[in-house]
Amino acid sequence: MDLSKGLAEVLSWPLWLRTLAAITAGTVEESLFRGYAIERIASLAGSYGWAGMISLAVFVVVHLPFWGPGIIFNALFGGLISTLLYIWRRDLAACIIAHNVGDAIALIVGPAMNH
Repeated sequence: MDLSKGLAEVLSWPLWLRTLAAITAGTVEESLFRGYAIERIASLAGSYGWAGMISLAVFVVVHLPFWGPGIIFNALFGGLISTLLYIWRRDLAACIIAHNVGDAIALIVGPAMNH
């Protein structure tokens, strides 16, 4: 599925479901890929740099099945910002909020402005 097909599918969902997706996706993904994976990999590898790179790579790869290769730049850029923010500040809440806001803009605010 390419990005436009994945986005079209998500935008066909009712507003309540897109809102739920915007909140839960950011919370779950940041907790898993930043809060857990980076800390766990860093404890095993002894390097936050390697931990961040591995976590980011997996984050991008898991977005491919639904969104397709069109999401690579978005997932890579957003994931890189979150990864760097997490490694710099260890502020999982800030990563979750930033991800949720980005998803809310893409899934709720942007579509509402186009109608």
